[in-house]
Parts: sequence; structure tokens; C-alpha cells
Amino acid sequence: MKKQVLFVALATIFSMSVFAQEAVRPDTAYGVSHEEEDVMPLYCNHYTGNNLNYYVFGWGGVTTWETLKLGVDSTNVMYCQDMKWEIMGTGTDNPAVSDFSAFKKLHFDVWVPEARHINMTFETATGAKPTCHFQLNAGWNTIDAEPAWWKDANDQGYDFKDVKFLIFEKYKKADREELDSCSSVEGTPFAFANIYWWKDPAPKNIPATAPAAPTMAEAYVMALFSTTYATNNFKFAPQAWGGENWVDYPYANGQHIWYAEDFTWDAFTNWDTTSYALPENPVLDFFHADVYVTVDSKLKFTFEALGAGDGGSGWKNGLVVEGLQANQWNSVDIDLLNAPFDSYNFTDLRYLILEGFVKADNTSAEHTPLAIANAYFYDSSHQDVEKVEANQVATKRLIDGKLVIIKNGVQYTVLGTQF
Repeated sequence: MKKQVLFVALATIFSMSVFAQEAVRPDTAYGVSHEEEDVMPLYCNHYTGNNLNYYVFGWGGVTTWETLKLGVDSTNVMYCQDMKWEIMGTGTDNPAVSDFSAFKKLHFDVWVPEARHINMTFETATGAKPTCHFQLNAGWNTIDAEPAWWKDANDQGYDFKDVKFLIFEKYKKADREELDSCSSVEGTPFAFANIYWWKDPAPKNIPATAPAAPTMAEAYVMALFSTTYATNNFKFAPQAWGGENWVDYPYANGQHIWYAEDFTWDAFTNWDTTSYALPENPVLDFFHADVYVTVDSKLKFTFEALGAGDGGSGWKNGLVVEGLQANQWNSVDIDLLNAPFDSYNFTDLRYLILEGFVKADNTSAEHTPLAIANAYFYDSSHQDVEKVEANQVATKRLIDGKLVIIKNGVQYTVLGTQF
């Protein structure tokens, strides 16, 4: 009886061990989020065009590589139980030499059953082997890696113009000496999917024409961003905190605009200095911006000072500009001597924050195209907008909290009726 019990127990332990070993593999996977025209796939079944169709050569002593189809999108996943290192490419004899220099980042999904470290190396036609080290958490890791992260043996960057192979090496520890000596290489379960280079999508709704170049003398201006003013310019730039893909778009006349296809909100700043101050003389009492939208909408302009914890005033306030008309440049001018900006002296400016609205209650930001240019403070005493010349375009100005269109010295509502 004791022998039978022992046999049953050992059989149970053995079957549990086999079950546990078979279970050490991913049971799901991710899909992809980029459009096909913006990617160059190395290994990914979700893109068919321009797919290099890299495959594993089996040179790292791996027992078997398996292709799993996982997740709601039926993603192809390459999996093995005992990966130490592996090399991939289009072939072993005459591999394709690929140029990835036009792409922004390399995307890949990699799975490990417990925390590990890997080196990812590109072998090039010139013999260079730029390498990047990644620390992985247990489970799936989704990584979008910048090309600048890869360094060669001399700690130099690489232009990714002549790639032949991709090499994975897996380690248990992160110590650099152990990585270099490969003393901690070990064969354990490993899986990867969706390896592709991607770039920002080409803009589809960029305005056909540039906004009119500002004509006010630079002595009476302080720009946040504008190609017209080179000296008095804080050189603010968008931070993409709202998830936008901003494009610095140039026109033939030298004007540049900031353009986002999917604008909701964002902050503009320059990190070269902790905060920025407007001059006391001249008095810059207005703020101007040229704005282009594709649907009739509103835009909230908020100025935020350096935080009190960082030595600033912590002041923050904004104003919603209404009546922005679709498919044309809107000239926006905000009076800084009236509420809500009259309580701030603009001596510790940190951010310009923009928020886009379509609905009347100003509660719903929309993913819509936005272009903005020539954002600057100016001295209004040197531009009498109440006396617009007959050959000038219409100007928009906030008067008593209302957007007024002024043309040929006559004031109109945004609907075109005369005040």
C-alpha cells in the first residue's frame, strides 16, 4: 500500500511538473496601432506591404521555435522554451540590406515569464554592431525604441542605413561585465511579436497657404514662436502631452507652422530656462496667434506661471476664444489688460496651454486638426486695429469678452452683422 501511495504521489508530482512546464508560454498578444503606410515590418503579420518577413535562423541552440496565433487580432508570436540568443534576417546567404534611417522608432513586443534583460543588436553591411540594452518585466513588454539608443563598441550612434540582421541575447542579470562576458546567458522561455519600424503619419489637412507674415516691428514684440521674429523669441514648442503628433511645417515664403492632425490639448514651452518674463518697456498688452481649424470651433488659451514650489507665483488662468471659422486662418488677439489676465504680470511664464472645443458647453475636447503660428505678445499702441486699411485682411479682436471682426474700420460679429 505504501508503494502504491508513493507511486501515485510521484505520478501526480510529475504530471503537475509537465503541466507547469507546458504552461510557461504567453496566452495572449497585442495587435498594432500604426497605419500600414507608416511602417516597415521586420516580423509582423498585420502588415503585408513592404514586409521584410524576417525569420529566425535557429543558430542560438534553440530546440524549436513555434509560431503561435494569439489575441483577438490573431497576432503571430514566435516562441521557444529555451532561448539564449538568436539571429533574424531575410536570409542567411544573401540577406537584404535595409535602410531604416527615415523611421522614427522601432516597435516590438517581447514576452518573458519573469524579469530578464536583453541586448538587441543590429548587424550591418559594414560590420558595425550597434547594441541596445532593455530591462524586461514578467509578461508582455511593449517597447518603442528610439534609434539614438543604439551604440556601437565605441559608444557611437548609428544611422541604420545598411542593416542585415537583428540579434537577440538574453541575460538574467544587468551587470555590464556579465553582459560583456556572456557569463549569465541562460536558456529560458521567450516570445516576440510585431517587430516593425514606424514614422509619424503624413499630415492630411495642412493648410494650403501660410498665414500672413506679421508686420509689426520686432522692437514691440516678444514671440513664443514665430519665424518672423528671430531675436525676441522664447522659442516655445509643443510637448505632445495630449498625445498629438506635431509637425513643424515650412512654406515656400519662409513661414513655419505647428500642425497636429489629432489635436485635443497641449502645452507649449521651452526647457532651456525655468521661466520667461516679458519686458517692462514696451508694455506688451496683447497676445496674438494665427489659428487654422477644419471645423467651426473654439480654442482655450491658458497662460501658466512657474509653480510656487519652484519659486514661481503659481498663477494660472485662461480664456476661451470663440468663433474660429473652418478652413481659413483666424487671427486671434487677446487683451491682456482685461480679465482674466490683468491679475498677472507675466514675469515667470512657464507654459502656454491650448485646449480645443467643438461643443457649446466647452467640456469635450475633440481630436481634430489644428495649425498655429505666430504666437507673440505685442504693444498695441503700434498697431491701431480700429483703423484697418481697405487693402488689409479682416482682423479679429476680443472686445468686452466678445470676438469682433474689424474690417475697413467697421466692427462686425462673427455672423457678419454690423455692431
